[in-house]
Amino acid sequence: MKNCSYPECNEEEVYPFKCKLCNQYYCGKHRLAEQHDCPMVGFFQTDEYRKAKLSTTRIAKKESESRKTKRKTFVRKVDSDQKANYMRPEDRFLIRSSFYTLYSFKTNMYNILIATVAVALFMYLHLMFRVAVIEKKPVNFLFPWPFLTVLFGVLVIFGGHLVLQKILSRHYGVRSSNVLWLQGLLLGIVSIFILFIIFPSFLVFRDFTAKVRERGKVALSGIMWILGFQIFTIVTLLTDLFPLEMRQGLSIFPFLMFFYVLFNLIPIGINNGQYIKTWNKKILWSSIIANLVIFGIYAIVSSI
Repeated sequence: MKNCSYPECNEEEVYPFKCKLCNQYYCGKHRLAEQHDCPMVGFFQTDEYRKAKLSTTRIAKKESESRKTKRKTFVRKVDSDQKANYMRPEDRFLIRSSFYTLYSFKTNMYNILIATVAVALFMYLHLMFRVAVIEKKPVNFLFPWPFLTVLFGVLVIFGGHLVLQKILSRHYGVRSSNVLWLQGLLLGIVSIFILFIIFPSFLVFRDFTAKVRERGKVALSGIMWILGFQIFTIVTLLTDLFPLEMRQGLSIFPFLMFFYVLFNLIPIGINNGQYIKTWNKKILWSSIIANLVIFGIYAIVSSI
């Protein structure tokens, strides 16, 4: 039993009434707020209370939306507004094109890792297809050395040039990331049967107007990294530095990377060639010529 909280009433109640405003217990005679002169009656009608309640509701709503966002998948689609930050005004038609479906992870290393693993898988499957179907040889010898060669080569050549670009962007103070290109990953499936371009990701910058020279250097560094390893691969094919099984895995790199670099140097959209052209056109053309010369040397070496 509880006593009524009204000062002039000491009546005991087995089941007293609790006021929702002041949280005190009262008897049946004083159960209403007006009957026990509740001090909180006027407070809930004031503007201060309404503002406080509204701000609390907004905060709770934002917290709820934040929790929902965190529960969602960490893959986010790059919409047209974000594409507009990546592409120049004259390339705006690419924004509306369904051929450029871009995805990005919040952690950029996931983008690099997925693109690198995809290229390694496609190249190894193409090697198996070429040996089994075109050359009609048993494929049991393709493991482990050719597989390990392809995997290591992709990690060093393809993955290395993405990591190098990221390191240099931090050094030059330009914000960059790698976005995954869905159609490029689908083209990689075609490359299993036809040695074709594999283009699973793009290097993008947050701003197209600032630090033109730095952006050009970052884009050029990845191209130079690949061309340097192209020369190294050709040298290994001319010598007996590595066993035949490893050279079998290395033999597909010059041809494939030639098309990758050539397509990447096209100065349009968010290709590396666009960043290099904006910085220095002569360097862009020099890179294209160097790629053609290296491929010509590879064609001569492979025909010997």
